[in-house]
Amino acid sequence: MVRKTTILATGALICGVANAQVVFNPIPLNYNFHGMAHSAAITGSADEYTAVANAANADATNGYRSLADRGLVFDPANQFSPAFYSGANIGATGISYAYFNTLGYGNTTAADPALNGLDCVHMGSRCAGFAPASIWAYEDVLNAATNVGIAPAWSVCDQTVPQTTNFSSIAMDGGTEIGVLYQVTSGGGQFDVELQFSDHASVTVRVAAPDWFGGTVANPAILVGQPISSQKKLQYVTSGTTRTSFQGCDFNDAPHITTFSTTNAGPNLNLTEAVISIQQIALGDPSIVGAHLTGLSFLNALYPAGGGRGYGVFAATVASGAPANANCNTPTQVSAGDTPANNAHAFGATPTSCGTNDTSAVYFRYTAPSTGMVQARTCGTTLDTTIAAYASCDGASIACNDNACGVGSAVSFDVVAGQSYLIRVAGNNGATGSFTLHIEDPAHTDAPIPLNYNFHGMAHSAAVSGTSDEYTTVATNSIADYGPGYRSIADRGLLYDPANNHSVAYYSGQFLGTSLMKYSFFNSLGYSNTTAGEPETNGLDIVHLGSRCTGFAPATIAAYEAAVNAATNIGVAPNWSTCDQSVQQTTTFSAGPVRMGAGTFIGVLYHASNSGGQFDVTLNFSDHAPIVARVAAPDWFGAPANPAILADQPISSQAKVTHTTAAGTFTSFQGCANNDAPTIQAFSTTSAGPNLNVMEAIISVPLIASGIGNRAADPTVVGAHLTSISFGNATYPAGGRGYAVFAATIRDASTSCTADFNNDSVVDFFDYLDFVDAFSANDPSADFNHDSVIDFFDYLDFVDAFSAGC
Repeated sequence: MVRKTTILATGALICGVANAQVVFNPIPLNYNFHGMAHSAAITGSADEYTAVANAANADATNGYRSLADRGLVFDPANQFSPAFYSGANIGATGISYAYFNTLGYGNTTAADPALNGLDCVHMGSRCAGFAPASIWAYEDVLNAATNVGIAPAWSVCDQTVPQTTNFSSIAMDGGTEIGVLYQVTSGGGQFDVELQFSDHASVTVRVAAPDWFGGTVANPAILVGQPISSQKKLQYVTSGTTRTSFQGCDFNDAPHITTFSTTNAGPNLNLTEAVISIQQIALGDPSIVGAHLTGLSFLNALYPAGGGRGYGVFAATVASGAPANANCNTPTQVSAGDTPANNAHAFGATPTSCGTNDTSAVYFRYTAPSTGMVQARTCGTTLDTTIAAYASCDGASIACNDNACGVGSAVSFDVVAGQSYLIRVAGNNGATGSFTLHIEDPAHTDAPIPLNYNFHGMAHSAAVSGTSDEYTTVATNSIADYGPGYRSIADRGLLYDPANNHSVAYYSGQFLGTSLMKYSFFNSLGYSNTTAGEPETNGLDIVHLGSRCTGFAPATIAAYEAAVNAATNIGVAPNWSTCDQSVQQTTTFSAGPVRMGAGTFIGVLYHASNSGGQFDVTLNFSDHAPIVARVAAPDWFGAPANPAILADQPISSQAKVTHTTAAGTFTSFQGCANNDAPTIQAFSTTSAGPNLNVMEAIISVPLIASGIGNRAADPTVVGAHLTSISFGNATYPAGGRGYAVFAATIRDASTSCTADFNNDSVVDFFDYLDFVDAFSANDPSADFNHDSVIDFFDYLDFVDAFSAGC
């Protein structure tokens, strides 16, 4: 096997130290191809594509030759060119790259017109007769019509042999990453990167690329079994906008620069970065740690039958060492709020009790400005993290968590003013990547409400039913409409499966929604059906609003049928439900009233069928008039936009609930279809149908207190005691609607002293006087024990609280 080799001195490899301890070693590759069009900054005169086009010699044997019919523009002064970012930390894991000119690499073959020429590693063959025939062979003479090109003097037509660069050894540590930048023409493809060692067997890793053309193409999936921590199109930021493609030039026979598309569509060109992880290789071969890397080979380019491929590798970097904050003794100082971070190159930490081999840890120091409870979280990340808090490096964890919000994590812990605490974030199974550490001080308190469910509207999995999943059982027995069984609000329903990360059940007790509230669904609250004959271990699971009675207006709402009818798929009325649930559905708080604070919010999860609609959420108080907030929902099916918050409503947020997995963030959940033979449907990663949407509306006490739109300010709501919550007044436009409420939570209810009757934050004699005045006047606020009667027991209870100081 023939190998093309360049031997380099060790001193040429070391670029410097980044993040205090991470060393980036750009590899001056053994370039064999002149595959980027150079600007005037490189050529020293006119830019290459203009000069070549004007001279009508694009096919000159010593000239620019792209992988196919276009190529990247190389211009260090152009922010849309990869050359602009040479030496910058631009990779997905913070790796920096250097291209040929920044490494002092010029053309070593005579007669090349550019000051620096060979600039990529080309793989493949352009020989006539090479299989597959769809790969364009070089021509003998210039032919502008075919735009293929004459073989350059500095290149052979066959470059399918391994293209190898050898260099002085670089020791592999547990966090070493090898980043490679490349692209593939004509639909994308795959090739191998071979890691060669002086003291270890070679390791071959297969990478993939999408089509090089058009910035909107998706990232290629990491191939099964490959030790790659990231494989994505290279990104960069200009003027606050993230770009996923670079500027290119067009036509080999008359190359010209092509206008950069700011929408990331064509004619832009993509660069893909694959990050090879020594940490992942070490999981199966620990001896790789400590081995000395001495060479990289690029080989085995695949040419699918659909057409020829041109392959180009532009840069490679070996990153070793660890960031300073991978050491518990040198953490990054943070404050409350958001801190963008990553755990790239972190390795070797002792796993926590809550994680799974979470050895890629980085540390942060938080100094508490006041005493209370703090929350630290990584919610929203696609990196599978764990998070833990410590009082010191050598102490036990105060709190530790995995998966508090999808693959994100959160911990809440008590702090003392002036004291510092360590927060550890790591990736499960050594995973590395970017995340945002959010510190909330003081931490929110969420109290999920056990709603008075009236409907069995979610299809339960085997994890809930205890046997086979509900939709299979019902479909098999052809009894989807039998009395005690599952009945959706229309012709489909949400899937309830605590083991499925695309089901709402998976996130019960986790953080959800725009405000990251904690919601609990029926089973996590110990709720089960109290009506005999229900086959599931947990039954009623939603609050249904509306009527399915025959003759109910509007007639477009499908009424229950007398018998099973698979053709109409409407359903027989269950024996645990009446057909008319259009009256208000109310839940009274069994644990007693909840006092509203200046920062209290009430979150509600719901959806509506048949193009969506509106309904009222009524807050009922013992010492204040009811407050009504009208919420809206789009269609529950597909990917509609969020509905606008209705005028004058005290709602701070109204949006579809998202959930984040390692595969990304999604705006809908998995569902099942067909009431008469319910079947699970595959989850759509595009968030289109057949997924189902769940809405969240946040009702804001601060907005009620301060006033909004035509609503007058109502400061008396602060301190009022909420006793129940009602759902009703569902609107039925001509299309007909079914409504379902799934969960509700109260955030940051008042914890102030009940004896502070006048809400001035001080318990004193004025509170006593004000209570006596209210009691004497039989004012509703004197119902101290909230039993709807003002009597001597209220007086005794107040005196007890006043005497206790709270």
